[in-house]
Amino acid sequence: KCRYSSSFFAYKSVGVALTIVGSSISLTKAEKTMLSDVQSVVKDKLYETARSLSYDEAEQIDSFEEPVKLFKRWQALPGDVPHHRNIKAHQFEQHILPSFYILDVIPEHFEDNTTGDVDFQFRLFGTANTDNYGKEGTAKRLSDMSHDGSGAGFDITKHAYHTASAQFLLCEYHKNNKHVKTGSLVIMPLSDDNGAIVRMFGCAIWTTPE
Repeated sequence: KCRYSSSFFAYKSVGVALTIVGSSISLTKAEKTMLSDVQSVVKDKLYETARSLSYDEAEQIDSFEEPVKLFKRWQALPGDVPHHRNIKAHQFEQHILPSFYILDVIPEHFEDNTTGDVDFQFRLFGTANTDNYGKEGTAKRLSDMSHDGSGAGFDITKHAYHTASAQFLLCEYHKNNKHVKTGSLVIMPLSDDNGAIVRMFGCAIWTTPE
């Protein structure tokens, strides 16, 4: 079973603004990239365009090498939605850990959840994500983080939750009409003993065009 749901999303956002648009970003085999350590999304007020990818699209893009590997490991775990106890840091290569994120699901009916849907709170927000996003995420709500300039992440995570499937997300960031940073992400659900989805996890690989 593939546990993958293909669904189209396209976004444009800057600051707190987020608009869903109906045109796709053309995708080709990515040129060689290098790890991004220069500009951050929030601090440098980068403009974001983003869309979800199919597995086949992600597999053809260099910067998705690690997200695709992580998806395959998740896919191989037992259960329709793998148990959160099957995800342990020592099982993964050290170089990928700073790119990890894990979120707890905040149900819609929780009193302090005002989103009208599920929300998510970061249990882990890797240091590479903090450096490139420009803001610490651990213990913060994803809905609040998305208001700072990355609305696509919140919507794609909700979609992964509701469809109990993995989702790939390509985010391109621009400054003064120049493409300066790319985020290549995968987000996947994890369950509890009763089979309910209680966590989401994945990784974000940050690169800059050469």
